[in-house]
Amino acid sequence: MDEQESETSPERPIRVADASDLKFLLESDLPPRAVLNVLAPDIELPPDADEATIARLLISLVDPPRRNKLTQFNTIEDAVQLIRKSNKIIVLSGAGISTSAGLPDFRSRNGIYKQIHEKHPNLSDPKCIFDIKFFRKNPQPFYHFARALFPGQYEPTVGHNFIKCLEEHGKLLNNYTQNIDTLEKQAGIRRVVECHGSFAKATCTNCRYSLDGEYIKKDIFSNKIPICPLCHSSDEGPNDGLGVMKPNIVFFGEQLGINFHDTLEADKDRVDLLIVIGSSLKVRPVALLPTLIPHEVPQILINREPLGHFNFDIELYGNCDEIIQELCHRLGDGWTKICLPGWKPLTELDASKQSPAFKLKTSSGLESVEECDGANVDTDRVRLSEIIDPLQEAGPKVPEGTFLFVKPNKYIFNGAEIASA
Repeated sequence: MDEQESETSPERPIRVADASDLKFLLESDLPPRAVLNVLAPDIELPPDADEATIARLLISLVDPPRRNKLTQFNTIEDAVQLIRKSNKIIVLSGAGISTSAGLPDFRSRNGIYKQIHEKHPNLSDPKCIFDIKFFRKNPQPFYHFARALFPGQYEPTVGHNFIKCLEEHGKLLNNYTQNIDTLEKQAGIRRVVECHGSFAKATCTNCRYSLDGEYIKKDIFSNKIPICPLCHSSDEGPNDGLGVMKPNIVFFGEQLGINFHDTLEADKDRVDLLIVIGSSLKVRPVALLPTLIPHEVPQILINREPLGHFNFDIELYGNCDEIIQELCHRLGDGWTKICLPGWKPLTELDASKQSPAFKLKTSSGLESVEECDGANVDTDRVRLSEIIDPLQEAGPKVPEGTFLFVKPNKYIFNGAEIASA
C-alpha cells in the first residue's frame, strides 16, 4: 500500500456561502483576504493578488439567483429557430461532447473516477489525483491516468463539428470548454476558451520552467513521472527533490486563467443564445455561466441527464451526437454536412401511447459543486457510490431512430438517463 495514498485526501470544510454569510463577513472587521480564507480556506492565492481578484472569488462563492425559464421557448423547432436567428451564441461544452470519440467521462459507471478507485482502492476519494496538494506529494496516480486523456489519440465528434459549423456561419461568440482534450482546436474551432487548461504546455512544479506538452508525452506513455530538465541539470537541484513537469490543466486548489474571466466579462452582455452540451455543471466557476449571463437570453440544454439545479428553456436528453444531427437536419443546407454517413432523420413518437410513462431522473442527484471561482476546490463531500452513476438498472429507452416529446419542454432521445415512473 502506498502510504501517501492512504494519508491524503481532499477532506476540507469548503462550502458555498449564501448571501447572508457573505454580507455578515464583509461587514465584519476582517479584510477581504481573511473573508475568503473563512469561506474557502483551500484556495491558494498568490501573495500579490489584487482586491478585484479577491472580490471576484468572493462573489463566486455565493449561490446566484436561480434563473426562471422563458415560457415562449419549448420545442425542438423553437431550438432550431433560435439557432437560425442568433449570431452571438455561447456554447458551453463538457465531457459528454467527447465520449463518442472514445474519451472516458468522469462520473459514469465506467468513468475515470471508477477506474481510479479500482487502480488505487486505498484512496478515500478518487478526485484526490486531481488535487494539487495530493499531486505535489504523490504525482504517480495522476500519471497512471494521464495517458487515457492525452491529446492526439482521438478525433473530433459530431458535437465539435457542430460548434465549428456555428463558427463558419458567423454565429459563434465563443466555445467555453471544460475539457482538456483539445478536440476543439483539432476540429478547427478558433473561438474557444479552454476553461480548465490543456496538455498543450507543461510547467515545472518547482522552478516554473515551461515546455511544449509533447515533451512529456513519451514519459506519460511509458508510465513515468516527467521530470523537469532544468531542475535535473542543476548542480544544486530543488530543495524537495526534482521538479515534476505538470501539464497546464487546472487542478483542485489552483487558479483558473485570467483569460476565462476576461472573456466572459466581455461576452456576457453580448450573448444572444446559450447552448450547454454534455456537462453536469458542477464545476465552478464555469458552472455559474448560465446564471451570469442576462436571464432573458434563451438557453438550450443537450445532455444525457437533467440538471435539476438549472432552469433551461429547451431540454434535449440523450446522446449528444444524435440530438445534434437531428438539429442539423432541421437546420437544412449548410448544416447537414456534419451528419455521420448513413444517419437518418428521427421519428417523433406519440407520447400519449407510450407505456410506462417516462420520468426524468438525474444521474447523480447532486446539487453541490466541486470547484469555486479561480480554484478547483472539492465542496461536495461525496463518496464513490455517489460520484458514480447510481442508475444501475437502465430505465425504459426510446426505440432506435425515434425520440419522445414530454411537455412542456423536454425531449427524450436514445441514450437519455431516464427511469420509469
